[in-house]
Amino acid sequence: MNRGRTITFKYKHFQYDEHIKKLLSTDLNPNDELELQKIYSNYESLDVRRGYEYIIKDLYILIVKRNISTTDIANIYGIGSRTVQIWLKELGLNRTQKQAQKIAVTKRDYNFIKKGINNSHSSGSLTQNDIIYKLDKLLKEELNGYEIVIGITHHGISDCKTDIPVIVFKDTQVSKFLIETHSQLHKEKINRHKCYKLIKLSNNKDALKNVITEISEEVKGI
Repeated sequence: MNRGRTITFKYKHFQYDEHIKKLLSTDLNPNDELELQKIYSNYESLDVRRGYEYIIKDLYILIVKRNISTTDIANIYGIGSRTVQIWLKELGLNRTQKQAQKIAVTKRDYNFIKKGINNSHSSGSLTQNDIIYKLDKLLKEELNGYEIVIGITHHGISDCKTDIPVIVFKDTQVSKFLIETHSQLHKEKINRHKCYKLIKLSNNKDALKNVITEISEEVKGI
Protein backbone atom coordinates (compact mmCIF):
# COMPACT_ATOMS: atom_id res chain seq x y z
CA MET A 1 0.00 0.00 0.00
CA ASN A 2 1.33 3.41 -0.96
CA ARG A 3 1.79 5.90 1.81
CA GLY A 4 0.56 8.80 -0.35
CA ARG A 5 0.34 12.10 1.45
CA THR A 6 1.43 12.25 5.08
CA ILE A 7 -1.32 10.72 7.19
CA THR A 8 -2.51 11.85 10.58
CA PHE A 9 -2.00 9.62 13.60
CA LYS A 10 -4.61 11.41 15.71
CA TYR A 11 -6.89 8.36 15.51
CA LYS A 12 -4.24 5.75 16.39
CA HIS A 13 -4.93 5.94 20.11
CA PHE A 14 -8.08 8.02 19.97
CA GLN A 15 -9.49 8.85 23.40
CA TYR A 16 -13.25 8.36 23.53
CA ASP A 17 -15.38 9.59 26.40
CA GLU A 18 -17.06 7.00 28.61
CA HIS A 19 -20.42 7.10 26.82
CA ILE A 20 -18.85 6.45 23.42
CA LYS A 21 -16.77 3.65 24.96
CA LYS A 22 -20.02 2.02 26.06
CA LEU A 23 -21.42 2.32 22.54
CA LEU A 24 -18.30 0.65 21.17
CA SER A 25 -18.42 -2.16 23.74
CA THR A 26 -20.52 -4.60 21.75
CA ASP A 27 -20.04 -8.18 20.65
CA LEU A 28 -19.65 -8.82 16.94
CA ASN A 29 -21.24 -11.92 15.43
CA PRO A 30 -19.78 -13.98 12.54
CA ASN A 31 -21.70 -11.91 9.98
CA ASP A 32 -20.17 -8.75 11.42
CA GLU A 33 -16.70 -10.27 11.13
CA LEU A 34 -17.36 -11.11 7.47
CA GLU A 35 -18.55 -7.58 6.80
CA LEU A 36 -15.46 -6.19 8.49
CA GLN A 37 -13.27 -8.34 6.25
CA LYS A 38 -14.98 -6.80 3.21
CA ILE A 39 -14.52 -3.32 4.63
CA TYR A 40 -10.82 -3.87 5.30
CA SER A 41 -10.52 -5.28 1.78
CA ASN A 42 -12.12 -2.10 0.43
CA TYR A 43 -9.58 -0.09 2.38
CA GLU A 44 -6.66 -2.14 1.05
CA SER A 45 -7.94 -1.66 -2.50
CA LEU A 46 -7.48 2.10 -2.11
CA ASP A 47 -3.74 1.38 -2.26
CA VAL A 48 -3.09 4.41 -0.09
CA ARG A 49 -3.02 4.91 3.65
CA ARG A 50 -5.63 6.95 5.47
CA GLY A 51 -5.53 8.28 9.01
CA TYR A 52 -8.82 6.58 9.81
CA GLU A 53 -7.30 3.10 9.31
CA TYR A 54 -6.97 2.83 13.10
CA ILE A 55 -10.69 3.32 13.73
CA ILE A 56 -12.25 1.27 10.92
CA LYS A 57 -13.76 -1.23 13.34
CA ASP A 58 -15.07 1.60 15.53
CA LEU A 59 -16.67 3.24 12.50
CA TYR A 60 -18.36 -0.04 11.62
CA ILE A 61 -19.81 -0.37 15.11
CA LEU A 62 -21.02 3.22 15.23
CA ILE A 63 -22.55 3.11 11.75
CA VAL A 64 -23.91 -0.43 11.50
CA LYS A 65 -24.41 -1.64 15.06
CA ARG A 66 -25.36 1.65 16.73
CA ASN A 67 -26.95 3.55 13.83
CA ILE A 68 -25.15 6.77 14.75
CA SER A 69 -25.65 9.55 12.22
CA THR A 70 -22.85 10.97 10.09
CA THR A 71 -23.18 14.32 11.85
CA ASP A 72 -22.79 12.73 15.29
CA ILE A 73 -19.76 10.73 14.15
CA ALA A 74 -18.22 13.94 12.84
CA ASN A 75 -18.76 15.50 16.27
CA ILE A 76 -17.18 12.52 18.01
CA TYR A 77 -13.97 12.89 16.00
CA GLY A 78 -14.04 16.68 15.76
CA ILE A 79 -14.19 16.80 11.96
CA GLY A 80 -16.65 17.82 9.26
CA SER A 81 -19.55 15.66 8.10
CA ARG A 82 -18.21 15.75 4.54
CA THR A 83 -14.97 14.12 5.70
CA VAL A 84 -16.91 11.32 7.38
CA GLN A 85 -18.96 10.81 4.22
CA ILE A 86 -15.75 10.41 2.21
CA TRP A 87 -14.44 7.85 4.71
CA LEU A 88 -17.65 5.84 4.58
CA LYS A 89 -17.77 5.91 0.79
CA GLU A 90 -14.19 4.65 0.55
CA LEU A 91 -14.94 1.84 3.00
CA GLY A 92 -18.25 0.89 1.41
CA LEU A 93 -20.12 1.95 4.54
CA ASN A 94 -22.06 4.83 3.03
CA ARG A 95 -25.80 4.60 3.58
CA THR A 96 -28.56 4.57 1.00
CA GLN A 97 -30.97 7.51 0.99
CA LYS A 98 -33.61 5.35 2.68
CA GLN A 99 -31.20 4.28 5.42
CA ALA A 100 -30.07 7.86 5.98
CA GLN A 101 -33.68 8.99 6.25
CA LYS A 102 -34.45 6.37 8.88
CA ILE A 103 -31.42 7.46 10.89
CA ALA A 104 -32.50 11.09 10.61
CA VAL A 105 -35.90 10.20 12.04
CA THR A 106 -34.36 9.21 15.36
CA LYS A 107 -31.28 11.41 15.18
CA ARG A 108 -30.08 12.85 18.44
CA ASP A 109 -27.44 15.54 18.74
CA TYR A 110 -24.06 14.73 20.30
CA ASN A 111 -25.01 16.18 23.67
CA PHE A 112 -27.90 13.72 23.89
CA ILE A 113 -25.57 10.82 23.09
CA LYS A 114 -23.21 11.96 25.84
CA LYS A 115 -26.10 12.26 28.27
CA GLY A 116 -26.85 8.58 27.81
CA ILE A 117 -30.12 6.72 27.62
CA ASN A 118 -32.54 6.63 30.53
CA ASN A 119 -34.05 3.16 30.82
CA SER A 120 -37.27 4.42 32.40
CA HIS A 121 -40.48 4.11 30.37
CA SER A 122 -41.98 7.25 31.91
CA SER A 123 -42.91 10.04 29.50
CA GLY A 124 -43.40 12.82 32.04
CA SER A 125 -39.96 14.44 31.74
CA LEU A 126 -39.02 13.32 28.22
CA THR A 127 -38.63 15.66 25.27
CA GLN A 128 -40.23 14.76 21.96
CA ASN A 129 -36.84 13.65 20.58
CA ASP A 130 -36.37 11.42 23.63
CA ILE A 131 -39.78 9.84 23.03
CA ILE A 132 -39.05 9.26 19.33
CA TYR A 133 -35.73 7.62 20.14
CA LYS A 134 -37.20 5.38 22.85
CA LEU A 135 -40.17 4.41 20.69
CA ASP A 136 -37.82 3.40 17.89
CA LYS A 137 -35.58 1.38 20.22
CA LEU A 138 -38.40 -0.40 22.07
CA LEU A 139 -40.46 -1.15 18.96
CA LYS A 140 -37.49 -2.69 17.18
CA GLU A 141 -36.94 -4.93 20.20
CA GLU A 142 -40.63 -5.90 20.34
CA LEU A 143 -41.31 -6.21 16.60
CA ASN A 144 -38.24 -7.98 15.32
CA GLY A 145 -38.47 -8.51 11.56
CA TYR A 146 -40.74 -5.52 10.93
CA GLU A 147 -39.73 -2.25 9.27
CA ILE A 148 -40.44 0.70 11.56
CA VAL A 149 -40.45 4.38 10.60
CA ILE A 150 -41.10 6.98 13.29
CA GLY A 151 -41.73 10.71 13.36
CA ILE A 152 -40.94 11.81 9.81
CA THR A 153 -43.58 14.57 9.81
CA HIS A 154 -47.02 15.29 11.20
CA HIS A 155 -47.94 17.43 8.17
CA GLY A 156 -50.97 16.11 6.33
CA ILE A 157 -51.58 13.60 9.11
CA SER A 158 -52.40 15.62 12.20
CA ASP A 159 -53.08 19.23 13.11
CA CYS A 160 -50.95 18.90 16.28
CA LYS A 161 -47.21 19.50 15.91
CA THR A 162 -46.37 17.33 18.94
CA ASP A 163 -48.02 14.20 17.53
CA ILE A 164 -45.62 11.45 16.44
CA PRO A 165 -46.52 9.28 13.43
CA VAL A 166 -45.45 5.62 13.58
CA ILE A 167 -45.58 3.31 10.55
CA VAL A 168 -44.94 -0.43 10.90
CA PHE A 169 -44.77 -2.64 7.84
CA LYS A 170 -43.80 -6.14 6.80
CA ASP A 171 -44.28 -7.46 3.27
CA THR A 172 -47.70 -6.08 2.23
CA GLN A 173 -48.92 -5.41 5.79
CA VAL A 174 -48.90 -1.75 6.85
CA SER A 175 -50.05 -0.39 10.22
CA LYS A 176 -50.19 3.33 10.99
CA PHE A 177 -50.33 5.00 14.39
CA LEU A 178 -50.34 8.55 15.70
CA ILE A 179 -48.89 8.98 19.18
CA GLU A 180 -50.45 11.91 21.02
CA THR A 181 -47.80 13.26 23.40
CA HIS A 182 -49.89 16.18 24.65
CA SER A 183 -53.61 16.28 25.29
CA GLN A 184 -55.05 18.39 22.48
CA LEU A 185 -58.14 18.48 20.31
CA HIS A 186 -57.69 16.69 17.00
CA LYS A 187 -59.45 16.96 13.70
CA GLU A 188 -60.49 13.33 13.69
CA LYS A 189 -61.30 13.38 9.98
CA ILE A 190 -57.58 13.86 9.23
CA ASN A 191 -56.55 10.86 11.30
CA ARG A 192 -59.30 8.62 9.93
CA HIS A 193 -58.71 9.73 6.35
CA LYS A 194 -55.05 8.80 6.60
CA CYS A 195 -55.87 5.50 8.39
CA TYR A 196 -53.83 6.36 11.47
CA LYS A 197 -54.87 4.94 14.82
CA LEU A 198 -54.60 7.54 17.59
CA ILE A 199 -52.81 6.41 20.76
CA LYS A 200 -52.53 8.73 23.74
CA LEU A 201 -49.27 8.79 25.69
CA SER A 202 -50.00 9.25 29.38
CA ASN A 203 -47.65 10.58 32.06
CA ASN A 204 -47.50 7.46 34.20
CA LYS A 205 -44.32 5.43 34.61
CA ASP A 206 -45.45 2.68 32.21
CA ALA A 207 -46.63 5.08 29.50
CA LEU A 208 -44.21 4.07 26.75
CA LYS A 209 -44.49 0.41 27.67
CA ASN A 210 -48.26 0.62 27.29
CA VAL A 211 -47.94 2.30 23.90
CA ILE A 212 -45.53 -0.40 22.72
CA THR A 213 -47.94 -3.11 23.90
CA GLU A 214 -50.89 -1.51 22.12
CA ILE A 215 -48.96 -1.13 18.86
CA SER A 216 -47.61 -4.68 19.08
CA GLU A 217 -51.05 -6.19 19.70
CA GLU A 218 -52.53 -4.22 16.82
CA VAL A 219 -49.75 -5.18 14.40
CA LYS A 220 -49.76 -8.85 15.37
CA GLY A 221 -53.55 -9.02 15.45
CA ILE A 222 -53.66 -10.17 19.07
